[in-house]
Amino acid sequence: MKTHREYIAEQIKKSPTFAKALAEAERDVAIAVELAKLRERRGLSQTALAKLTGIKQPQIARLESGAHLPALGTLKKLLGVLGGKLELTSTVCRLTPTRAKLVGMRRRQVA
Repeated sequence: MKTHREYIAEQIKKSPTFAKALAEAERDVAIAVELAKLRERRGLSQTALAKLTGIKQPQIARLESGAHLPALGTLKKLLGVLGGKLELTSTVCRLTPTRAKLVGMRRRQVA
């Protein structure tokens, strides 16, 4: 039985478009993972973030799972509240905190 890595390597050799699609999928998942990490770094639950942004908690869960890509407006809203900056190029996906505290809210107000 082939390992996952062996299967991926075989598919990349068979089809250059597979490699491109895989790279795009990895970038999409990276955005989701970085959003979740930043939220957790800020000490927020998905529910608390939903209250701060006006985005429903299930939508935040879908975004963090990588099931859906956020629209630009949604991403700006999340990063504005979380205090983050997104650097996205064809080869890099990096989300970094831009400040130590949440915008306009104290943690106890969120809970």
